[in-house]
Amino acid sequence: MNGLMLVAQREVRTRIRTKSFLISLAISAILVAALAFLPKALGGDGTFDVGVVGAAPAPVTQLSYSRYPDEAAARKAVIAGDVDAALIGGDRVVANGELDQRLGLILESVHRDEQIKAAGVTVTPLRVESVGADARY
Repeated sequence: MNGLMLVAQREVRTRIRTKSFLISLAISAILVAALAFLPKALGGDGTFDVGVVGAAPAPVTQLSYSRYPDEAAARKAVIAGDVDAALIGGDRVVANGELDQRLGLILESVHRDEQIKAAGVTVTPLRVESVGADARY
């Protein structure tokens, strides 16, 4: 077993010193870094443009609203790609093809918050209390 380790160590040291290994390592590192930043570069600023017909919901940081006079104008804007989706009357969403999953979750959350607010219910956040050996005072 000791002889096997000696041979393996020698092979690794020999490979690491070759020019082709160093070049391929540098290229791989550049590709990994580029792939890590690619979604951010292509995704824009992370906000969605939503057309609104009727009353606009409360502002949300991930959404920017554009008002439209009627459903036909909002549908036209969605098809043209001017907006990612359109919120019609506060209870329907129109999308060109399949609605983006993240946008769908955000719109669902906004809709739920609007219904809670309309019902006159106040939601208080949970208070978290840490106990035990790892508790911070």
